[in-house]
Amino acid sequence: MKTAHADIHNRRAVRTLIADDSPFMLKTLAQILSIEGNFALVGTATDGCQAVRQALTMEPELVLMDYRLPHLNGLEATRHIKQSENPLVTTAGADANSILKRDSK
Repeated sequence: MKTAHADIHNRRAVRTLIADDSPFMLKTLAQILSIEGNFALVGTATDGCQAVRQALTMEPELVLMDYRLPHLNGLEATRHIKQSENPLVTTAGADANSILKRDSK
């Protein structure tokens, strides 16, 4: 009889792309994914245009996308990715500074 614990270890890692212009956030999110163990980091992008290109070529299953990115913001990049033949799960997030600024108002 299989246990839930055994099923977790037999799962395939989720192919993940991280898009954030902050080197600190890229490193932090990559470390979290590595520790979690259920994710395979397939790429990182530091602007929205890179995120779209990499998402279309690497076909990740999950994109962790900051909404404030140079050249093309995260929301627009998400729209472009969602229009592809293989739409994927995307998440637009905020950086720590914008959250702190918003909460202090």
